[in-house]
Amino acid sequence: MKKFLLASALFVAFAPTAQAYTWQVQACADLYMQRNRFYDDKGLCFTRPTAREFFPNNRYSCTIRDARDLEISAREKAWVDNIVAHERALGCPRI
Repeated sequence: MKKFLLASALFVAFAPTAQAYTWQVQACADLYMQRNRFYDDKGLCFTRPTAREFFPNNRYSCTIRDARDLEISAREKAWVDNIVAHERALGCPRI
């Protein structure tokens, strides 16, 4: 009975942590996809293998090699900066 109570207590203690971790991983993936979908739509060429994997047609459709050459509005830049800030706050890995 004591083992059952201990196991139950451990499950209750760690369940929210596991759930929060799952939420964080999903949030990071969503932010990553939003940001890179925007860059892909703007014609930025991806160099990281992960981005190339998620956007396989990018290598055929991209026209801009450097992100500094992107022509984006102040509103679009603020939107991207907000996504990056959220990724950093969540501790999202650079993939």
